[in-house]
Amino acid sequence: MSSPATSAWRLPTRSQAVSIWLRSRGLMLVRAWHDWVQAPVRRWPAPGDDLELPVVSEWRSALWDTQAPASEWSLVAGKVQNLRIAAQALNGAAVPAGETFSFWKQVGRVRRGRGFAVGREVRAGCVIPTLGGGLCQLSNALATCAVQAGFTLVERHGHSAVLDSSRPELVDATLFWNYVDLRIRSDQHWQIEAMLTDTELIVRLRGTAAQRKSTIIPVAPRSPDGEPLRGCLSCDERACFRHRPPEQQLTRGTTALLLDTWTPEFERHLHEHAMQADALVPRAQRFKGLPVPGRASWHFPSPYHVAWWTFLLRAIHSRLAGRDGGKRQATVMNEQRRLAAAYARRLRPQHTHVIVDQALLPHLAMAGVLQGRKVTVLAHSLPMHEIERRLDEASLRWPDEPSLKDFRADPVLAREEELALRRAHEIVCSHRELAACLRRDGIHQVQLIDWAMPDAAPPAWARAAKERPAIVFPCSALARKGQRELAQALRGIDADLLVLGTPSARPDAWPGLHVTHASHATGWLARADVVVMPAHIEHSPRAALRAIAAGVPVIATAACGLESMPGVQTVPAGDADALRAAIIDALHGWPARLQA
Repeated sequence: MSSPATSAWRLPTRSQAVSIWLRSRGLMLVRAWHDWVQAPVRRWPAPGDDLELPVVSEWRSALWDTQAPASEWSLVAGKVQNLRIAAQALNGAAVPAGETFSFWKQVGRVRRGRGFAVGREVRAGCVIPTLGGGLCQLSNALATCAVQAGFTLVERHGHSAVLDSSRPELVDATLFWNYVDLRIRSDQHWQIEAMLTDTELIVRLRGTAAQRKSTIIPVAPRSPDGEPLRGCLSCDERACFRHRPPEQQLTRGTTALLLDTWTPEFERHLHEHAMQADALVPRAQRFKGLPVPGRASWHFPSPYHVAWWTFLLRAIHSRLAGRDGGKRQATVMNEQRRLAAAYARRLRPQHTHVIVDQALLPHLAMAGVLQGRKVTVLAHSLPMHEIERRLDEASLRWPDEPSLKDFRADPVLAREEELALRRAHEIVCSHRELAACLRRDGIHQVQLIDWAMPDAAPPAWARAAKERPAIVFPCSALARKGQRELAQALRGIDADLLVLGTPSARPDAWPGLHVTHASHATGWLARADVVVMPAHIEHSPRAALRAIAAGVPVIATAACGLESMPGVQTVPAGDADALRAAIIDALHGWPARLQA
């Protein structure tokens, strides 16, 4: 933002600052009255569907000014934070033909409560720290696009100093709430597309005139040959009332960890690559010195934030959801949204790199907080659209199974997840099938890390003491885990079946089989002759990893993410005949009796 232009730089005084403050408040009141009563302006909402109009102009500009003094790094980061919020407000805005677009009406007033930060503002030839500073980069881009597209600039104001005179195509458009505005009109329907990558601000205008030629304008940071502006954090004018002593050089960017479900693979990876990051976690291993019961949690020397309240609410809501698959899944996604919102409120403008749990990714993307940041994704599950596709395919074979139909993600959320995965700087995962699925979809920035193998001693087999071989199904008895295919494959095989997890609600789930149920905490590994996981969806094959470490044969589908691991035989999901052949082959040392 910038106040109205002055002819030449002069040493600012307190009396001038007070005078400007009083006059600006009067002008704000006049503009508010004009926009409310005399000539009302509107805020234009997004239509809710994808942008399908042709691009009529585009402007790209660098986010990070490499020529800025080190003392102004925090102001540059604050500027990017302000652009992040404003771009989210502008993106998708659809303006009807002949109507007027107002930057301030669309973005709204700059307030700390909305997340705006202190950035750089050009005022009277100086760069000063101010709340919301830096929004002029967005207004300049919008004005330049409008001119290139042939739209009319109804209102535009110039800065008091030019940041980059080497770009004559740049349209200068400064801002100051609310009477220094940028207003645009066109005789055609048009729409704004505004986004931030980790390095650029991108603004596109889309219009109804498909015959208009697109104009792509590259832009660079402030020219190093240009005359540098005076800055309150680097200027040596000690007589100026805005003068501040030089600050120590600040770190150029920090990393934030936005974590949810703990896995040993990701903890090992983060301890190797991101130990100095600010960790935001849902729970810690201890609370006020006391151990916290429950599943394993993240361990960092000094977490930046622990979302205890969100963690407690999630535990309560999960209990209330019960075993209803659809209701439970909806509760999980809602609690992920709640955790993402809690993290978003605690991100600082200086967090230029975020490492995000995949479950939080679409919620954070929809909130706009990932824009302008380098994003690394800790991916642990197939994308939502791929999960639905695989379950729908299995449902054609088993239409009476509710566990194949209870996963239904919001299409908007699934779309946001897919886009965020494509835009990510890096995706880290240990699940082989997930990595392969992403690469098949054209997402190649995948780093495949090794599974964390547990310590497991080889089981003490006692085949002489057993009448039948023991087949372990280390999952709940659900169709999505391959229960129906396993029951079909085991018909006629004289073996004991040990099911780890929730028993099936169907009384005829395992017809004619010797079935016992146990938990993962029992000594099942010592009894296992083969572990079978014919799942359609499986993201955490911990029991299979224990079996692999102990030397027990494992039969699994590619969906388990264990392909090419030693001791694992892969069979196609849904193929009961191939599963049966693999089981018989694994039990070749047993005199398995097959019924006619």
